[in-house]
Amino acid sequence: MSNHNIYVTGHKHPDSDSICSAIAFANLLNKTGSTAIACRQGPLNEETKFILRTFHLDNPLLMTDARARLADINLDTPTTIRYDETVHHAWHLMLRTQNRSLYVLDENENLCGICSTSDLSRYRIHEDTDLKDLMATATLDNIARTIGGKVVLRPKEFSTNGQVHIVTLDDLKLVESFIAGSIIIMSEGHEKQLNLIRLGVKCLVLTCDEHAADDVKELAKEYGCAIVETPDRTMHTATVITESYSVSQIMTTNLICFKNTEYVEDVATKMNASRVRSYPVLDENGKVVGGVSRYHTRNYKKLRIALVDHSATNQTMNHIDKADIVAIIDHHHIGDIQTDHPIEYRNHRCGCTSTIVYGLYCEKNIVPDPTMAGLMMSAILSDTLNFKSAT
Repeated sequence: MSNHNIYVTGHKHPDSDSICSAIAFANLLNKTGSTAIACRQGPLNEETKFILRTFHLDNPLLMTDARARLADINLDTPTTIRYDETVHHAWHLMLRTQNRSLYVLDENENLCGICSTSDLSRYRIHEDTDLKDLMATATLDNIARTIGGKVVLRPKEFSTNGQVHIVTLDDLKLVESFIAGSIIIMSEGHEKQLNLIRLGVKCLVLTCDEHAADDVKELAKEYGCAIVETPDRTMHTATVITESYSVSQIMTTNLICFKNTEYVEDVATKMNASRVRSYPVLDENGKVVGGVSRYHTRNYKKLRIALVDHSATNQTMNHIDKADIVAIIDHHHIGDIQTDHPIEYRNHRCGCTSTIVYGLYCEKNIVPDPTMAGLMMSAILSDTLNFKSAT
């Protein structure tokens, strides 16, 4: 559905005139610049089924509630990120899209979490022990991608203790007690690189376009030490490398989600019990199709509905007061439905609503095609009891 459409519906317990008039009037609206969809409010009787089969037409859309669903309104375009992408990438994605929430997807493109600016900011000011634990989960490829580098030596198994150090001293005795298992950032120093590897460093990051010599690579391979090279400066590398862990480590997994088939007013009520800024909206397959906030539930367009063959609230769909009625075409008594603005209203004393619809075709100088003409003729024959009714 869409709030740009006009939904044309007959009354509850539809007869042939109700269905045929809805289809014919929707067709006329489509030919005159609108986008209209014929609807029904219940099952079809056998006569109506026969008419539709005769003219090779599908049953109209079943619609029994006039309230807008999430699928009917404008939502925020979702910004998604894979669960194994880095926090560094998440920051840049937020800045580029100006979106404060990222929807995290698993390997099957299903929603598994939300990463918000609050999540990212909270971990930017975390304790060193927390950062150490987070960095221990960082993969070698994520480290290299975050610092704009490339992996030149990949061990069979990669694992660090999460500690990151910058080493500038030639005398390693001052650091040898705590660098084993860590990530070391440095620029130059051939002998220093060899000694660091011997001391048990698990990842050697060479900055400023420094390249590892062949003997350094051989020793690193022997000791299971990864080597990453980057053209960036040492201090910049040290700043961004701590954002190498994945968003899956900090994302929120206790999610409040809505289906796009839920009514907007019901969603608004549920939002009142939560302080979350934006909520993911899922389709029938569980895929993210948008984001909804309180702004959307307070500023949306109602569904536009045209009523044919009735004008009373007890004959029409539920919650009709929540819709924007744009037209009423009827040949019965004037009912109790009210609007707050002028609409197209046609009420004639005749035997069939399709007679009025045909008159609208004539007013627009549009000749109905054989299918529409056949539908309206069938409705007239049915509703006038083969031209023998009192009307």
